[in-house]
Amino acid sequence: MKENLGNTLYKFRINKNMKQKDLSEVRISIGQISNIETGLQMPSAEKFITLLGKMNVGYREFLYIMNDDYLTIKEMMSKQLDEFVRLRNIKGLENLAKEASNFLNNYGDMHFQHINLISLAMAELLKSNNNYENAKRYLLPIKEYLDNIDEWGLYELTLISRCLFIFDITVAISFGERALKLIEKSYLYYKSEKIASVLLINLAIYLLDYQDYYQCSLKYSKMGIGLATKTNDATKVLQAKVVYQVACFKLENGLFSKAKLLAFIKVFDLLEWNKEYDDLKKFIQKHGISLNE
Repeated sequence: MKENLGNTLYKFRINKNMKQKDLSEVRISIGQISNIETGLQMPSAEKFITLLGKMNVGYREFLYIMNDDYLTIKEMMSKQLDEFVRLRNIKGLENLAKEASNFLNNYGDMHFQHINLISLAMAELLKSNNNYENAKRYLLPIKEYLDNIDEWGLYELTLISRCLFIFDITVAISFGERALKLIEKSYLYYKSEKIASVLLINLAIYLLDYQDYYQCSLKYSKMGIGLATKTNDATKVLQAKVVYQVACFKLENGLFSKAKLLAFIKVFDLLEWNKEYDDLKKFIQKHGISLNE
């Protein structure tokens, strides 16, 4: 990792036609820069950001050029997890759990432990026809991890979103409120991150199973609409609007419009987003709303 990081910094410096002395300053000597570029030293976060800033290189650009196999593997496995869950692929989830366990043994990275646990929980959930009690046991280490983190970031929001429906309702509410405070605190950042809207929409859906939390569902779905609109995610905007309408129906607050609800899900049908369309129909009917016009 450190060799690849240093080599990538070196390539950027050469491409920018800069010398090591151009990057040096009081906090970073030429000797330190040389050690970083040759892989002898790992820069602190402050020095790393300083070096990128002096070369006018963005963090995302740096990661893309670095193309580190380790980071690629982590991203690929995360995408596979989401895809296997979407397709209800039990075998794929079980194989992914084994693969993640092997990487955990090799690298000791908690990310692979979380992939392993969520894969096992989701596979158990699918095999047992949504028996959440059997699946919950796999998530205890994840709950402990989240409880022990003082300041959540994007990774933690993603983690919660992936296993939200398996947590007990009280845990889901607690995590949801904490996530909401984080999003509100750093709104300018999270408004550009799709995971924030996904988390809020998923939480809103979950809360509709409990009468005491209908009002919270309304709040989360409304905020989910706003964030999904900011990220230009049309699918999530429509999904959030459907959830909002269902929340209004459950609350009997006079804001429910069946015409709007049918129009929203009709879009999924017209665009041939078949799985999303079927899932929304089941969701709406589950909460006692007829799809007949």
